[in-house]
Amino acid sequence: PKPSSAASDVYKRQLLEILSDPDSKDPFSLVSLQQMQTKLSDAILKLNEQEQLVLSLYYDEEMNLKEIAQILGVVESRVSQIRTKSILKLRAMLQQMLKD
Repeated sequence: PKPSSAASDVYKRQLLEILSDPDSKDPFSLVSLQQMQTKLSDAILKLNEQEQLVLSLYYDEEMNLKEIAQILGVVESRVSQIRTKSILKLRAMLQQMLKD
């Protein structure tokens, strides 16, 4: 499911909070929120379809891991792995984008 524009903004803000590394400088001090959201959108598009779907269902649709697992036909722990891997990939992509 494609998130609506307003819901998409909330989804991006939630992901930005999660992707912010507490041990590093505040990413908002490096670039504006709007620029960061654009970079996040670009990074999300680089994830595979399953990773995008898991993040959308979890953050935009506010489904839990068990519900997502039923939709994908996998076990709950696999959804957790996909979500964690996706967040780590996004964090790495955003850090690289900030360096460029």
